[in-house]
Amino acid sequence: ALEKERAESARQETEVLAELSKQANETSNLQNLCETLFDHLEGQYGIENQALFVVDNDTFELTPAAARGGVGPEERQRWLNTFRINLKNDPGTMSSTYIRQKTFYIRQIPKKLAGKDLEIVRTLNPRSILQVPLVLQGNTVAIMVADPAVALTQEDIKSIERMCDQIAGAVRTTALLQATQVAREEAVASKEEAEVARAESDALLENVLPSITAKELKESGRVEPVYFDNVSVLFTDFVGFTKAAARLSPAELIQELDGCFSQFDEVSRRNNMEKLKTIGDAYMCAGGLPVPNEGHAIDACLTALEFRSFMNQMAEVKDQLGFEFWQIRIGIHSGPVTAGVIGKNKFSYDIWGDTVNVASRMESSGSPGMVNVSGSTYELVKDLFECEYRGKVQAKGKGELDMYFVHRIKPELSADEEGLLPNAMFEMARTNLDMDEVEALKAEAHNARYGNAEGFASGSRESQDVQNGAAGGDRIESNGRSGGERRKPAGARPLSEIDYDRQGW
Repeated sequence: ALEKERAESARQETEVLAELSKQANETSNLQNLCETLFDHLEGQYGIENQALFVVDNDTFELTPAAARGGVGPEERQRWLNTFRINLKNDPGTMSSTYIRQKTFYIRQIPKKLAGKDLEIVRTLNPRSILQVPLVLQGNTVAIMVADPAVALTQEDIKSIERMCDQIAGAVRTTALLQATQVAREEAVASKEEAEVARAESDALLENVLPSITAKELKESGRVEPVYFDNVSVLFTDFVGFTKAAARLSPAELIQELDGCFSQFDEVSRRNNMEKLKTIGDAYMCAGGLPVPNEGHAIDACLTALEFRSFMNQMAEVKDQLGFEFWQIRIGIHSGPVTAGVIGKNKFSYDIWGDTVNVASRMESSGSPGMVNVSGSTYELVKDLFECEYRGKVQAKGKGELDMYFVHRIKPELSADEEGLLPNAMFEMARTNLDMDEVEALKAEAHNARYGNAEGFASGSRESQDVQNGAAGGDRIESNGRSGGERRKPAGARPLSEIDYDRQGW
């Protein structure tokens, strides 16, 4: 009868182990596998408080994969997320079980505990401890930890060991699959973070460098210096700034400067000017680089007139409020420069050459509220703007230089009374068309609007309608090309191609 009872018990255990193995191999989720094991232990031996620790071979640590009972769900989850046992130096029983690969069982928790055992007891509050190693091909892959509510017999422990042996392979496989999935998710997240960081870096780079220059730097790791045959450099300075700044708090001072320079940035961008830097209360920008164009001097003058108009408007508002506000002094000079990027950690796009020095002298030799330009700039804009010759003016370190005040766009080329907005005729004139072609375009526009060119004259009302067409939103074109498309590109060459024997270099 005893033999028959033992045989029946063995048969039942075999069925349980087969069912456990079947369920274990049907899942690829480690947590689900742990729940299957916990269910069998609770059903067979009434064990409610359990945990499964898996070995991380990369960090040589034991980490809890799942737990049941002992504490509330939230506290248990926090423990699962943070608890680790370093198998190299922890003196507790878990490290010993890992190394010895033998089951450890005590019915009553001792008062003195070592290593992580103390933390386990404080967190899970067990009455007894059962530790069963899961060994696969001579390696401990996990440890099952339980708190049996009743004393276990030697046969019970042997049965639990066989149960753990049965699922050791499945635990190892699912743990590896889960680790691979986590690594894949972390790699995807890392890639996404890298892409976000790269996008932020690119945006920051394009915020401090011209787009075309930033692209060259990203693609080749360097920016080749470029010599430009002719660009226009613009400097501004606030008259009375030092005196006014002394009466402002640091926050108020920065707020005032930021308000002005932010507006200058927008005006510069709109007029194809490249902002280069601000130094104190000075603002520097240039036209005709990094993408060359022959309209750089015109762009610079349009920018300067808008700068002055904005500052005048601000002065009126401040005056009405009883606040002091500074005036602006603007200088422009056109000539050759070398442009490039300096710095390794903090990049800066800058220009060098005597043109920069002369432009600075144009500003310092000017007058408050005026746009002061050199003779070379004047020759490039005289047909489009009302200019006043100042004569030869002494400039520090440069001797006497021809200087001109630019007051406004010529009335017949302006779409507004102040002479700030170009009309259609301005756009045609800036494309370097000769006067015969301009007159032909005017006649063409007249014919398109009125049906014939009889009586068409530059001083007629119809002519004025054509000239001022931009004010009403019309833009006169020729051969289907815009004014910008008809501009000829200005010269720009890599610095390596420049003849340094030229005068002044």
